[in-house]
Amino acid sequence: VDTTAPTPGTLSLVDTDGVTNDGVVFNATPNFTVTGATDAAYTGIGAPTAGVASVQLQVADGATGTSFANKGTLVTSATGGVFTVVSDALGSGQYVARAVVTDRAGNTAMTATSSFIVDLGPPTVTVSYPTAGLAVNTATPTFAAHAADAGTGVASVNFEVAPSGVSPAFVSACSGTKATGTTADGSWWCAPTTSIGADGDYLVRAIATDVAGNAATATFVAFTVDTVPPVAPTIVRSEEH
Repeated sequence: VDTTAPTPGTLSLVDTDGVTNDGVVFNATPNFTVTGATDAAYTGIGAPTAGVASVQLQVADGATGTSFANKGTLVTSATGGVFTVVSDALGSGQYVARAVVTDRAGNTAMTATSSFIVDLGPPTVTVSYPTAGLAVNTATPTFAAHAADAGTGVASVNFEVAPSGVSPAFVSACSGTKATGTTADGSWWCAPTTSIGADGDYLVRAIATDVAGNAATATFVAFTVDTVPPVAPTIVRSEEH
């Protein structure tokens, strides 16, 4: 006779997207692990973990969701004492997860809840400086872009440059810094610390990444580097006859 509930263990989101372990993923079917789930009443082979018969993931909508529903397949085996449960497809939004642990006798226990965010939408980004066709007089020009993300927010904006051509080979130029202040909301800028190259025509693009790890690349903008001053005019004196 076994009427004692199992020890449910700890439910953890497998979060390797974007910023690791921030509770935000861009995977529509996030993975979770349950560690430490055991059944003290079971003394057979593989005890006490083998006393756990199944683990079922449950998910509720909202930041403080209370209406839980089963999501994903019932898991009946562990690897190295760890149960891995995978959610059914979710849309972008905030969720709360928990796992129901059942022992061989049918007793159940629930893990503590774990809040997480699914962000499936990439940010938007456009290059704002230089403007198309602009000529700059430095090989370390300032670059700027505007980036926004309706989900979890923009985490970074990086700028890449390439000599103008049919198949441009972009390389990293600099990592943007977010401008502060209400009027600068969404603006990122930086300037390369080394020359981007000799005088000539170039392309610049910006790559924005949100907190979840979704990335978007802006359409490139063409500009010219011209560091050579014009030839000074020669003044010719006109003589009267």
